[in-house]
Amino acid sequence: MMMRMIFLPLLLGVMTLKSLEVSSSPLSRSSIVGGEDAGDGLWPWQVFLLVKKTNGSLSQCGGSLISKHWVLTAAHCFKGYIDIKSSHVYLGAYELDLPSSHQVNRNMADLVIHSKYTITRKGYDIALVKLDRPVPLSRFIQTVPLAEPSDLFTSRSDCWVTGWGRVQQNSKLPFPHTLQRVKIPIHDPESCKNVYPNMKTSMICCGGQYKSTCKGDSGGALVCKKGNRWVQAGIVSYGKGCELPIPPKIFTRVTSYRPWIKTHSGVSVSE
Repeated sequence: MMMRMIFLPLLLGVMTLKSLEVSSSPLSRSSIVGGEDAGDGLWPWQVFLLVKKTNGSLSQCGGSLISKHWVLTAAHCFKGYIDIKSSHVYLGAYELDLPSSHQVNRNMADLVIHSKYTITRKGYDIALVKLDRPVPLSRFIQTVPLAEPSDLFTSRSDCWVTGWGRVQQNSKLPFPHTLQRVKIPIHDPESCKNVYPNMKTSMICCGGQYKSTCKGDSGGALVCKKGNRWVQAGIVSYGKGCELPIPPKIFTRVTSYRPWIKTHSGVSVSE
């Protein structure tokens, strides 16, 4: 079963993070540490979610565009009482404080959270956001294909994660909030059991040391090279902070939820 909430569209004006007090969820333990500026348009599926709670506070999350209508993200991004009508989706964004002409803003029309989600360490940390209107695809806005069940990614795979989260445990990404990227290794599950003894097969363990994700990156895509294209292998979920040296982080394994994604969005690979 799913948790489905439908809301009326709300006209969205241009918003930036400048002068906004944005607080990351305590569970968003997974900005980019040890990374670099991502390059405008190089990761065109990257989505920025500005989530407003009913108490007026704001939190940020990442996401990935998997069709013209749907964004894939983490369930814990919507923990608590969320004011969906005042929460916004930004596509084609690069510098959050300096919106470009190719940035597109949307409202949330529908939110689907996995019905079995309770807390991140138990898994099922996955959600779908339906946009109030389809987004036009361009050089700067593209969908990302989902990894196939047969895809095998290892420590030798070319895998990256992107986001606008913190650059260190207590250091926010500075003006103009430029999208960051970092290449991170995937670890053998057994090697992560000492850090995450309850790690499940529906999770991926990767990153750590001096290259990782941090607060504010949750919900973003872990993408790996498959042939000559990128596919989404994981979703930023949780971890044990981002003080150096950083422990590895846990990502939701996309292939474990492909049937769920298809059931609720109609997307099987990409549209």
